[in-house]
Amino acid sequence: MVKTGESIDQSIVDFAKSKNFSYEPGRILISNSEPGSLYRYEKALDFYESNIFIGETNGYSMKISDLHYKLSYLKTGNDYTYQVRIARVELPQKLSNIVIDCTVESGIINLQTNLGVPDPNGSVLPITFDPSQKMELEGSFHDYFDVYAPVDVSSDVQAILTPDVMEFLVNTAALCDIEIVDNYVYFYWADGASMVSNYEKLLAFVDDFNHACTISPIE
Repeated sequence: MVKTGESIDQSIVDFAKSKNFSYEPGRILISNSEPGSLYRYEKALDFYESNIFIGETNGYSMKISDLHYKLSYLKTGNDYTYQVRIARVELPQKLSNIVIDCTVESGIINLQTNLGVPDPNGSVLPITFDPSQKMELEGSFHDYFDVYAPVDVSSDVQAILTPDVMEFLVNTAALCDIEIVDNYVYFYWADGASMVSNYEKLLAFVDDFNHACTISPIE
């Protein structure tokens, strides 16, 4: 199903049809029912989604969208508008809250500097990370990602981030932040998808991540 909207790219419409995804190109106000941390960012203004795909891929319920929001910064007196590409995959059961923060992509937010410009030391996520929850994992994974989770769920982290999964994330240059919350996995990229090739790569990456994690689709 394709709804009406402004300036629709026919190639993206055709892509949605080929994947049997519904597609909404226009502005949709953010629903606070989403558990992902970026959807609950109270400081965000003019908060909406566009280019929304909803469907299934290889048995997984999935949503892809571009999230837009604005922040006002007291230190500079300026407003900045941000766009984040998000993929959400529904899981068959709830898991512990885990954040995998990519440290080699240009972040959007740095809650310490509060300057509002893309920051290589910042994050796509509006989270003040608790140093006590930072997990130490094997190999060179920590050169690319920081992992945060409550101390009492370290076994869950190790079950999800197996050596194969860590190797996959490093080898695929996964320039995204990943958040597991409730029964969802969120993937956050610090830009929007504009071409069919972007969406094809996104779907391939998410499918490969799910396979590497051996996450079972919902039956």
